[in-house]
Amino acid sequence: MSFNKKRALILSGIKWNDTLQRHQSIAVTLTELGYVVYFVEGIISSSFSVKKLFNHFKCLKTDNKELKNDVPQDINIISAKYVNPNSGIFRAINCRETNKVIDRIGETFDLVINYLPIYTTYDFLNKIKYEMLIYDCVRDFQNWGGYPKDIQKIESWLGEKADYIFTDSYYLTNKMIGKWGDKVFQILPTIDNSLCNEQQKDLSEIRDIGYVGTLGKHIDVCLLKKLVNRGYRFHLFGRVEIPLDFEVANHGYYSDLKMLFAQVFQSVDAIIIPYKGNMDGVIPAKTMQCLASGLPVFISEFYDSRRLEQYMYVYKNDIDLMGKIANFNKEDFLAKRSRAIGFIQENTTGKLMDRLGEILNEHQSSV
Repeated sequence: MSFNKKRALILSGIKWNDTLQRHQSIAVTLTELGYVVYFVEGIISSSFSVKKLFNHFKCLKTDNKELKNDVPQDINIISAKYVNPNSGIFRAINCRETNKVIDRIGETFDLVINYLPIYTTYDFLNKIKYEMLIYDCVRDFQNWGGYPKDIQKIESWLGEKADYIFTDSYYLTNKMIGKWGDKVFQILPTIDNSLCNEQQKDLSEIRDIGYVGTLGKHIDVCLLKKLVNRGYRFHLFGRVEIPLDFEVANHGYYSDLKMLFAQVFQSVDAIIIPYKGNMDGVIPAKTMQCLASGLPVFISEFYDSRRLEQYMYVYKNDIDLMGKIANFNKEDFLAKRSRAIGFIQENTTGKLMDRLGEILNEHQSSV
């Protein structure tokens, strides 16, 4: 029974139903380390706009229950009607929602992991009691854009308050170490060993190219259109949030990662991760899955992708990408693939449990 287990709270911007990321992976890992986890999902962090508010309440009514990811025992999913984290009436609404959540789950926790440096989580943390606080920073909020102007001030407060700061990207790790020193730990995206594909395609050229995830505003759809116009077939494994005016083979959303990448391997010759705009401070959660697919991975150039160039193909622009695809060399890919397997083995979910367990035990022994 769970009443003897420790209690962990996760304050998350993503929902449990969303594509599997470190939020869910860490939650599952905590249950394996003996915690009961309360996962408060979908906390809004972006600045207010009428369009965002309308879309938010529309999603509350039309959330697709068929996309439900498995919820392991000892994980409790908590949904609340949070709004944008601006001051005034919005902050009052969020404080009221926080009170409702605390009434449901209690106010005392052994561990809290917070993903968002905003007033909503600031107020939440000031209303509860906890033994340990981790700020898991997975985005360069200050330079990403679209967040309240006081996000830097709250992040500074959170950095001071936290016992540990986790980062995923190399860019964020360097930035946070400069501010907070030895309380910063880098934890890269992880993957279950069972997802690593040992099959090998006999690739002589690339004709079918796939993207895994949501096609949103940070995806370079103009580049994808150029690929299609050049005669390549584009495959989508996910959802579409923006208009498209070119042919797409849409395979839909898969909640089961093993089924997803089996279909990817069967359908395409390569995977593309085509970001646009400022991506410094981001390392895609899908990085490990794509590398584990057994297929070549092409990714746009930014700080963290350059750090991964020995495992994947980093392109500077559309001309560079077209050249890399047209001149694809099987032997070069096999060398990248061999290095990628070693990289994956150092970042499995088992390694995550070991690392997280070490940090938690270290903290307990120092108290």
